[in-house]
Amino acid sequence: MSNHPPDQIFRTERLAVRRWRDADMDALSAVCGDAQTMRWVGDGQTLARADCRRWLEATRRHYAARGYGMFAVEDGLSGELLGFCGLTHPDGQAEPELKYAFLPAHWGRGLASEAAAAMIAHAAAQWGLRHIIATVAEAHPASQRVLLKAGMALGESRREADGSRTLRFHWRARQDAPASAAGPRAADKRRFNVYGRILAVERREGGWRAFWAGGDGKRRPAGFIIPNDLAAGDLTQYLEDLFHENATPRNGEVRALD
Repeated sequence: MSNHPPDQIFRTERLAVRRWRDADMDALSAVCGDAQTMRWVGDGQTLARADCRRWLEATRRHYAARGYGMFAVEDGLSGELLGFCGLTHPDGQAEPELKYAFLPAHWGRGLASEAAAAMIAHAAAQWGLRHIIATVAEAHPASQRVLLKAGMALGESRREADGSRTLRFHWRARQDAPASAAGPRAADKRRFNVYGRILAVERREGGWRAFWAGGDGKRRPAGFIIPNDLAAGDLTQYLEDLFHENATPRNGEVRALD
């Protein structure tokens, strides 16, 4: 019988990665309230305790919707909380994005690289993810080295409004790597009620294609793209994120029909 706690996601040589708990609020506030830790995370601002509570609630919604999110990272021996690492979809973007932060006292030990590499491997094996991105400031070479050590490759960059540049890193599963048996089961055809309209989604050679069903019985190509590597089990959440501005009490929500 395993002695691992039920909320543990995985272990590495030095780390234990698990879901957040209510009892973590003090530790989470310490991490997210530290200016050095948060300098390169999000907008670079620290989070007040109330913001941490909202962050924790949003993370739990990600657990429920996708099976993953941001996780607490502990010392594997002492149980001390060192920081966080995980995958999220900021602003509803299609690609899962790797994010992490560790308290300054634990910098320089290779822990971020260890956590990031293990997170990517677990995401591929257990959640069936085939493409993961990460973004990092050009002025933050230490984090760039972490991503390279974790197996990611440098991709495109963008110029921000303040003149700084953000680099985008990618990890993609090998073409010959089998999808995880534990991942979402692929489906050839799916139908959804998308705020009162019927959407047919089909997996064809080359990826997903979507069509609106008209009252005349004809189908018309939908004017949006579904990422080719999106798992079938993530379609409902993807459509919710894509069309959430159209939600009203009258037309309901996104709902899978079959």
